Amino acid sequence: MIRPVIRSSLLSLILLSFPVLESVGEIPLKINHQGVVKVNGEPFSGTGEFRFALIDSESGDELWTNDGSSSASLGFPNLGVVIPVVSGLYSVNLGDASLTNMTVIPEEIFDGSNLLLRIWFSDQVNGVQRLFPDHVLSSAPYSFLSLRAMVAGQAEEATHATESDHADTAGDADTLDGYDSSDFLSQGTGDVDMLSSDFVVAVSESVQTGDVVSFVEGFSEIRSGYAPAGVGPIVWISIPDNSVQVELATLNENQFLVAYKDPVDGDFGKVLVATVAGDTISFGSPETFFPYAVRDVAIAKLSDTHLVVACRIGGDLRGIVRAGEMSESGIDFGRSVQLNVNPIGAIALTPISADRCIVAFPGIGTTTVATARVADVSGTSLSLGSEAFFHPEKIALVRLAALSTDRVLVAFQELLSGDGLAAIAEVVGNTLVFGPKTFYSQDPVFTVDCVPLGSNSFALAFAYGSAVRGDFRVIRVGHV
Repeated sequence: MIRPVIRSSLLSLILLSFPVLESVGEIPLKINHQGVVKVNGEPFSGTGEFRFALIDSESGDELWTNDGSSSASLGFPNLGVVIPVVSGLYSVNLGDASLTNMTVIPEEIFDGSNLLLRIWFSDQVNGVQRLFPDHVLSSAPYSFLSLRAMVAGQAEEATHATESDHADTAGDADTLDGYDSSDFLSQGTGDVDMLSSDFVVAVSESVQTGDVVSFVEGFSEIRSGYAPAGVGPIVWISIPDNSVQVELATLNENQFLVAYKDPVDGDFGKVLVATVAGDTISFGSPETFFPYAVRDVAIAKLSDTHLVVACRIGGDLRGIVRAGEMSESGIDFGRSVQLNVNPIGAIALTPISADRCIVAFPGIGTTTVATARVADVSGTSLSLGSEAFFHPEKIALVRLAALSTDRVLVAFQELLSGDGLAAIAEVVGNTLVFGPKTFYSQDPVFTVDCVPLGSNSFALAFAYGSAVRGDFRVIRVGHV
């Protein structure tokens, strides 16, 4: 099942970080960082509160924070730096002690360490949120620039490291997971089709197992209806404009399910059925599946009459899952079943049969292990199989794709490194047995999704990048 996800979230696009040279040959103690921040998809304007940390990319140790505190207790530094933001743009000198809640960056942390810049942001309304991905820094550019800064005319132009014109084509790519730039196919403008086994990216360009290709730069065009496949006119869903979490699941060729959090009605979790007729969409009455504040909804269609919904409870972030039975009179939901006794991250669901689905979720807080469970459904009753752990460290996101009734792909991003990993799980009884994990990206991943192409093959679509190399969107086709 192809399940598009619509999310409004707080995002950060890091544009530029470069050293402010204090003297010849000196490792700079200030780093000028510039970026763009958006709230609910729109450039933020106003007074933002930022928190920063420099992390050792290998050990994960926190080497510096803006206020000198550890982020271990709260999940972020105690005090933020107030920075004006205009149309999403902001700029700050990290390590500038003249700023309130900003401490000096120790010179020794640049000695041979590959560093990550971690950022948290608050619009002072929605609370503190971490921005992804971490921004890659290293000591080598600083030493190089310090030597060349003796003659100002020889200093490197900072824009040369981040201009999108030099980073958005496959030919300019360096390497990806062991592939040289010559292994990339050029971007095409032809139709994009998905076949039963492999992809056709452009006219007469087929992609075989293990190939890495650049994504067609067409997300905005697809949304506007300019894609070759064609997209109908925009339809405003009859749910609150400021609903910030929406997920879809295909019901049949003419209908799909919409699950969302309703901020107007107490942040309750709701589901409705949408019907497509030509270029028009009509919506049924919303049904409440959880009458309390929820976060991070997920939905899976098992059959024409049965579905499963999941969410995190807004207060303590415990996960719950419920089965629903659809009829002409509406959707009848069974009792809520708790996924885990500890707080969890955003939930992923995928159906594997008409009465069974797989649910996966990351641990958060003091619980780091990532978990998956089998959910069996009978009418509106739901029971969970035993917990299967697929990663011992914290992960930032997880996606599932059912290859068959007894085989599932799990793809995720490791929180600390940002690496993208994937594994195959076999369904054995009421639990899952995971095989070895494989990197699909060893560069920090922004987002990932996956679809099955058959019982033994799948496709991964993901975005990754850095300030030096730029951002890339790629598809990888894999076989089991």
